[in-house]
Amino acid sequence: MRSSKRGRMSARLIHSAHSAIMALICAMLHWSMGGLTMSDDRRSFRVRGLCRSRWRSILCCHALILLGALFSAPMHAQQYAAVVLPVPDVRLSLAGDVKAVVRQSDGKLVLGGSFDLVGLEHRQNLARFNTDGSLDVSWPALANGTVNALALDAGDHLYVGGAFTEVNGIGRNALAKLGPDGMLDADWNPAPNSIVNALLVSGSQLYVGGAFGNIAGSARTGVARVSVSGMGQLDATWNPAPNNSVLAIVEAGSNVYLGGSFSQVSGTARLRLAKVSALGAGLLDANWNPSADAIVNTLALDGSGSLVVGGVFFNIGGLPRNCIAKLDPAGTGAANASWIPASASFGCSVRALAADGNGAIIAGGSFSTMGGLSRNNLVRLLDSGTVDSGWNPDVQMQRYLTLVGVHAVLPLAGGAVQVGGNFDTVAGNARFGSARLMPDGSLDASFSAAIDRLGDVRTLAFDPISGHTYVGGSFELVNGSQVHRNLLRLANDLSLDGGWTANVNGPVSALKVDQTQRVYAAGAFTRSDLVVRNYLARFDASGVLDATWNPNPNFFVEAMALSVDESNLYLGGAFTQIGGQSRNRLARVATAGTGSPPDSWNPNANSSVLAMALRPSDGAVYVGGAFSVLGGLARSFVGKIGNDGTVDASWAPNLNNFVEAIDVDPRPPLVKRGSAGSIGVGGDFDLAAGVAGALARNGLVNLLPNGTGAFDSLQDASPPTGSRVQGLGAFAPEVYPETLNWICGTFPASNGSSEIGLQVFNAGGQVVIELPVALDEGISDVIAHYYFNRISQQSNQVSTGSPAILVGGSFTLINGQARKGLAAVQLLANQLFANSFE
Repeated sequence: MRSSKRGRMSARLIHSAHSAIMALICAMLHWSMGGLTMSDDRRSFRVRGLCRSRWRSILCCHALILLGALFSAPMHAQQYAAVVLPVPDVRLSLAGDVKAVVRQSDGKLVLGGSFDLVGLEHRQNLARFNTDGSLDVSWPALANGTVNALALDAGDHLYVGGAFTEVNGIGRNALAKLGPDGMLDADWNPAPNSIVNALLVSGSQLYVGGAFGNIAGSARTGVARVSVSGMGQLDATWNPAPNNSVLAIVEAGSNVYLGGSFSQVSGTARLRLAKVSALGAGLLDANWNPSADAIVNTLALDGSGSLVVGGVFFNIGGLPRNCIAKLDPAGTGAANASWIPASASFGCSVRALAADGNGAIIAGGSFSTMGGLSRNNLVRLLDSGTVDSGWNPDVQMQRYLTLVGVHAVLPLAGGAVQVGGNFDTVAGNARFGSARLMPDGSLDASFSAAIDRLGDVRTLAFDPISGHTYVGGSFELVNGSQVHRNLLRLANDLSLDGGWTANVNGPVSALKVDQTQRVYAAGAFTRSDLVVRNYLARFDASGVLDATWNPNPNFFVEAMALSVDESNLYLGGAFTQIGGQSRNRLARVATAGTGSPPDSWNPNANSSVLAMALRPSDGAVYVGGAFSVLGGLARSFVGKIGNDGTVDASWAPNLNNFVEAIDVDPRPPLVKRGSAGSIGVGGDFDLAAGVAGALARNGLVNLLPNGTGAFDSLQDASPPTGSRVQGLGAFAPEVYPETLNWICGTFPASNGSSEIGLQVFNAGGQVVIELPVALDEGISDVIAHYYFNRISQQSNQVSTGSPAILVGGSFTLINGQARKGLAAVQLLANQLFANSFE
């Protein structure tokens, strides 16, 4: 169990005391038996009034009494203290999403969005930057949820809208006001009851658009106007009343333009666009009705007063227009017939628009072409509607399956532009979340801060030959500056191996290393650099992609196992084809050649396979996941497959939810005692008492390996209700002689303010270590590490040093130490005696 610092010190003192006492007793016995002479000048030692023989007898008697007292008491099992090692201490992150940018009167920029980090600094969804592009570390503002919109008044008070419930640790639902120093206004609190998407300051009033139905204590759907002062009092008169969300607001004179997902305003049909009065009750313009056929995300006025509209529509203002159009601000709101006749790439989305002050419009979003030219997610449109052919920042995301694009655009003095969004590359250079552009569209190197969100580790693999550790997960950046996309390697001292640059463009869920030091990576990716590799790739020890081996599954791979001779690789996931052959969620591929299936092994699961383990003795494969049918047989989330691909007709445990981890013949079976050879199974299930034995089974169960796969009656405990087990493991005898095994995942802690991410058990099933993580965090994978246990490959000699484990997951705190998703933990052993000294 966990020990406090005082507890660990006490244990060491007790251990030292025992050692000293034992040494003294041994010395007494030795001397009493004639083996010790105590003298200054080689003369025999005599005690006044006693001869040597009688003194020896007395000491011997006392020593034996003391020994009897010590050894007659029962001895404790080996106890351990967990120490988080100084390495690795890396910060793994992904590109954040900047959704709003504003410029203060002093030139400083405020960015809002969805992010956790700016470089190596914690910044939760809000950050301010100095004019030189450096982070303003003195500005304290933060929000506990996504920031969608920002606005400034004449006094540099900042209005923040989004999907949060706290700002600066104080309750503020979706809307807040900050002073120029970043401190929360204690009085101003209109408190809308749902998300805010758009803000616009107009003199002493603030327009608020979003998905709310109530604000400042009154019914208002989608849009409202409140005072910028006092408590944020609602304008009781102005109420256009759209029937759904407002995403964009622009004011021009006495008119206000609204864009969003609504279909009515003031009870009158208006499809996603409306023009209302800024005066009185906000009456709807009876004539202006461009009618977009899909959502409008953003609005902007160009230099001549026309309204530019961006979204996901295909028709607007009576003309076909794909995601962007210019409308007449008067009359019926007709679309400009000559502006961007070539439109944009099919299926695009425009999410940010701004006039640059030089007659052009900067448009950002998700698209690959505009006006017939290649333009990735950002474009400059001239007043004529043609694309500026010389301005091409080329904003991209090197990740698969993510909402890529530019979501905020802010023109700066002199023609520069600040952009924000969810991207990681600008003009071929790494830029995460935000970038500053020169007037010609080239990258301004003065703004290089990475706007990130925390990544996570999902899988670990250790190579005992080289001592390297491989890490896979969902991350792009290490320590705020080094690009490592979803894969990295640690040197044998656990430091980051910066020279190993293998990468893939999506999360890695499973890793294996073979005896030739080739690394297999599986997950949700589609390429490595510019080479297509769908969901499965192999790299050599130098990190070079294997150009030939390409089994090419057609969807995610979640689990892998190597055959004993390493000629075959077993795969589980969500795929339905491998190498062009039908393979439903399970496959066996060759490790030679191109990696095609070598035979007809095809167990055929009806849903995703998330875990697998191969039994070396006979090649049986145990699999778990989300399936209910395996090989045509009913199998609830777990099954056994023979070496020939036939599902075992008898082995049929009945679980009630997903299986995420399987371990074959752990040492001994996991959690408490179990039968030799049983199968440890972990997941998100909860089996009531009487279903799997006398006790409930929460996230973990031991199954007998043969026969019907019965629940192991010797398993006498399980994690608490609500536990989710994502990993199982044990120290192999050649790594550490003491029997230790573990489970990892998320387990409710008794204090309710944290989670337990890891439990380590001894041979008797007692918990010897618990590692707490912060609430709602967890540990996904754990491996035994040789950092403190070097093995002689020739003699197989076991080191008796303290064992170490490497843990990976989604955490920011482990055992009280700050670590971001990856940590090494040394287990320090103490042998304690149960006596009065304790």
